[in-house]
Parts: sequence; C-alpha cells; structure tokens
Amino acid sequence: MKKALRLVPVLVAAAMAVPAGAAARVPAQAAASKIVVHATVKGYSKATMTITYGSSKGTYSATRIGTRRYRLRGTINGRRLRGKIRTRQVASGDRYVAKGTGRLGARRVRISGGGPNTLRRATLILR
Repeated sequence: MKKALRLVPVLVAAAMAVPAGAAARVPAQAAASKIVVHATVKGYSKATMTITYGSSKGTYSATRIGTRRYRLRGTINGRRLRGKIRTRQVASGDRYVAKGTGRLGARRVRISGGGPNTLRRATLILR
C-alpha cells in the first residue's frame, strides 16, 4: 500500500508536464506560419478613397489615411483583419511594395506585399 501512495504524486506530475510542453510548442508553430492572399479588385469608392479586394481566402478593404498610408480592414480565413500599411514605389517604377503591422483575430501579424501600379491585383503576406 505504501508503494502505491508514493507513485501517485509522480504520475500526477508526469501527466501535467506533457500537456504543458505540448501547449508551449503550439504558439511557436502558429507564429512561424504565414498566410499569402492573392486578391483582385472588387470595388472602389472615390468618396472614401477605399478599394475593396477579394480572394479565395476572404475580402478586405484598403482605405487611404494619408500620403502612401492605408488602413486595412476585412476578413481572412474567417478571422478579422485590421492593420495599417505604408507603401513605396519600387526602383523600376511599375509596381509598389507595402509593409506594416496589424492583427488577424487576436494574433499580431507583420503585413507585407505589393502589386502593380494599376492596383487591380494585390498580394498580402501575413506573418
């Protein structure tokens, strides 16, 4: 009987250590993943300076808030996207690139991407 009582705390500690270790690895794997969104223009509002993009992963809109600055809002993979980006012209002059930060659901993401100057297509990379 005494041997059985001595093993109980060891078994409880071992059972609790496994889920904690597995849970510690999950956020690292999720943070390492990236989502690439290839989108095309669905609509444009001249009054609010907003372009709406759509893709197979969801829709989002980019609203101009300043010189070369845009606010992003939308839904990607069922999660709410919100953030801000800053754009710049590439040396060749025929396309732009963007960088910024935001949130996808509760997760903080770095936003990068770009597209042609026509703005008909856009690519977002959420890391």
